[in-house]
Amino acid sequence: FDVLRLWGPMPKEKNNKSVLSYVTEYGREYTPRISSGEFIGKLLEDINRAEEILSEIDPIQWNPLNYSYDVIAGNGYVDRTFWRRRQTRMNYFAVCGLKSRVALWSDDHATALKYARKIIDHVQTYSNERLYSLGSVTTFESGMDRTLSSEHIFALEVYNLDSKSIERFRNDGKGNLQGDQDVLRAFYEAGDMRLEKWWGFELNTSSINPLSVYTLRKFLQPEGMSSQAKNKIPLMRLSEMYLIAIECGDENSQELYDTFYKSRGLSTRELDRTGLKTMISDEYNKEFYGEG
Repeated sequence: FDVLRLWGPMPKEKNNKSVLSYVTEYGREYTPRISSGEFIGKLLEDINRAEEILSEIDPIQWNPLNYSYDVIAGNGYVDRTFWRRRQTRMNYFAVCGLKSRVALWSDDHATALKYARKIIDHVQTYSNERLYSLGSVTTFESGMDRTLSSEHIFALEVYNLDSKSIERFRNDGKGNLQGDQDVLRAFYEAGDMRLEKWWGFELNTSSINPLSVYTLRKFLQPEGMSSQAKNKIPLMRLSEMYLIAIECGDENSQELYDTFYKSRGLSTRELDRTGLKTMISDEYNKEFYGEG
């Protein structure tokens, strides 16, 4: 799907022109290019098949995110690691989230809403609580879980994320990735926890004249982080499902809108559907900065 988003036509430009190859078999033979409509059709075939298989077997539907599964190997050894933290794998709900993304791209708002709500509303049979939850003001203020791991539907685990983030963002390494403070402060509202906790000044000691630069703090790894939050780069988060559901929803979107805004430390406001496109676009930029 990302291949299509990067190199295919925009959704409104669908036509019969051959644009990309969709490879379904390994081999040396060249795979002919197909139209974007055919490409999406093959995407959905794969996604629907994955959904069908995982719906029957993926334990993430029934157990907590960090449940330790006892898997008896052939030699009698109990392996609890492979099935742990299913949200770092392409699990059942990640497939649902991907289907929601593809449906939104294809202008199928009913399907996009259905699968976004499937994730938002899912309740664990284990605890009778929702499987995923939005990060809270308390989470932001602690500074110990900046990528909001309770929202992770699908993520990468990067064992040396600490050194990588220091090198690129912290600037006491050799990195120089920084943001424009005035632009960012104008972009976010006052009191927005994303501005207060994801951005800040860091001392650049790699230059001859050390100075403080405004940079992204989302991936810094402070001491004392929980194992669930440490070394994680989210590829799909619950907040995206909220934004999809708000965009594709109806009058029920107001409740989702209020919940999302409160989780970011902002006061609720009436959802203006006439300015929805601008609001959604702004929220994507504020929410997923630095996540690709």
